Amino acid sequence: MLNCINFHPILNPEDNDLFGYKLDFETTNYFDGNIGKQTWRSKNSSSTSMKSYIYGYDNSDRLLSATYSGAAYFSVPFINYDLNGNIKNLHRNGSTDSSNSAMDRLQYAYSGNKLLSVTDTITWNPDMGDFRDGNTSGNDYTYWSDGSLKSDANKGISQIDYDSYLKKVKQVSFGNGNWIKWYYNGQGDVLKRDNSGGTKWVYSENAIYKNDSLYQIGIQEGRVILDTNQNFNYEFEYRDHLGNLRLSIRDTTIGNPEIHGVPNITQEVDYYPFGLEHKTTSQTFSKPQNFKFQNQERVEDFNLNWDFFKYRYSDPQLGRFFQSDPISEDYLSLSNYQFASNSPIMKVELEGLEGIPYYLIPNAVQNPNGVSAHTLGFASGVKNALSGIQSMIQSPRQTVKSFLELASPLPNATQFQAAQGIINDVDALVNGDGMERGEMIGRNATNIAITKGVTEAIGSVSNTLTKVDYTVATATEFADPKFAKQLLRSLEESGEKSVQSSIKSLTKKITKHESDLAKYRKEGGYTSSVERELRTFNKQLDTAKEFVKRNNIDIE
Repeated sequence: MLNCINFHPILNPEDNDLFGYKLDFETTNYFDGNIGKQTWRSKNSSSTSMKSYIYGYDNSDRLLSATYSGAAYFSVPFINYDLNGNIKNLHRNGSTDSSNSAMDRLQYAYSGNKLLSVTDTITWNPDMGDFRDGNTSGNDYTYWSDGSLKSDANKGISQIDYDSYLKKVKQVSFGNGNWIKWYYNGQGDVLKRDNSGGTKWVYSENAIYKNDSLYQIGIQEGRVILDTNQNFNYEFEYRDHLGNLRLSIRDTTIGNPEIHGVPNITQEVDYYPFGLEHKTTSQTFSKPQNFKFQNQERVEDFNLNWDFFKYRYSDPQLGRFFQSDPISEDYLSLSNYQFASNSPIMKVELEGLEGIPYYLIPNAVQNPNGVSAHTLGFASGVKNALSGIQSMIQSPRQTVKSFLELASPLPNATQFQAAQGIINDVDALVNGDGMERGEMIGRNATNIAITKGVTEAIGSVSNTLTKVDYTVATATEFADPKFAKQLLRSLEESGEKSVQSSIKSLTKKITKHESDLAKYRKEGGYTSSVERELRTFNKQLDTAKEFVKRNNIDIE
């Protein structure tokens, strides 16, 4: 619970709060939105003292240091970056019950933005959940052609396989024969995860099952779990400004279910910047909540320790992603593997796409993945400033006309070195959704208008749209052909239940987006991306219904 900012401290030993939390801005001489200090305290008997981090930044708002004070020492005394914005060196201190010492002294080596190896000059410290230098010769990492990680010698990973359509991890294979597999529906929602050790996780709406037994049901305030007597218990959570789980408490009764005692603390988590946990102060007493850092699921099977965002996964030990940013073209000044713009104290990493200041997304604590990264208008960069791009789905020519009207006042060939022709790969335009086609055509139309004049741009766009219209009309049988192909693949691999799951998931998302859209319109917020996603989901639902009809699939 954030119960204090700047000048009104209420964190003291006399408070009866289970968890107290304070952020300092101006009092630490930061007037640009950066958080200068974070202080917290828990009623957990093992960690009742005040704890705090004092942060340092460079002129680009990137984190340089985090100085810790508390019952133990977990400072990050030094971080620096290369010219591309990749972490070059990262130092962490760790603490056991009896000593504080250097824990990580990491040196990163790159080829472009691809991480090739990490060397840790500290090798004698006990395992604190920190980086383990498991390979001391040659490169540690290899990649697929699209920039996704293929192998990790430090973790003993021999190969990572991805779903070719969803671009999500499908299997992680270890050199010792262990493996982890993920199964998805056509929408990209995970249905199941299992591993060679015999552990199986099944995901169904808000419910999660472990080895065929109910593990938890997610609710807005936390979760519902089964205790050892098979009784349902509510577990409530304190999450901070980034959506990080800090404290979980479970209700108790004293003989009478109407009389409630002091809640039990069932989980407490403290974090280094970028998400690594403080091992000696973080505690879990039973059935851990695995959706912790920024409310993303952390998979710890075989010491994998990755956080799975909607579009890609991150490694909190290293503070970066291992898949290229899907919208990196909109952030040319940033490395396409960076995490939260290297500002992990102020920014939430939305869906694995981009870092957004936490104060722009007040509902991120409840559900950061439920907020579209594009809703706030950041993801589309400059092209979102050219209004009307969303209408490409329904009226492509009007969208292009709007682009040309906006571009016409610009001086020809004086602003940018731009594209010389409109997109030639019609197949790529057809396979993309309407928004993608609009962005590609609109961007290139504007570039041509800038460099070669409006008249030539109109001619190029007209020819391209004619090809697109013809190809769409003659080559597609479903509202969303790519989605239909994925449904077919899911049907072949996982059976009819995967298609049924896709329909249920889409129906739920449509209901959620319709509710969000009404809320944003009422509050005067950004609605363009929600409208776009709603159109996409409706198109996919129409496709799924037609797919079910053609394949004689029964819907429960």
